Amino acid sequence: MATGFARYWEQLFERLVGSIPFVCQDWASTKATYRFFANESGD
Repeated sequence: MATGFARYWEQLFERLVGSIPFVCQDWASTKATYRFFANESGD
């Protein structure tokens, strides 16, 4: 899980010029990103 999380942030910062859907490039990653940011517990 940590490697996937690290890979996600690496991809995000590489493409910081666009919106979340642009950065994520597919629907599953986009949904996961919105869920991550909506998670108030920070888990």
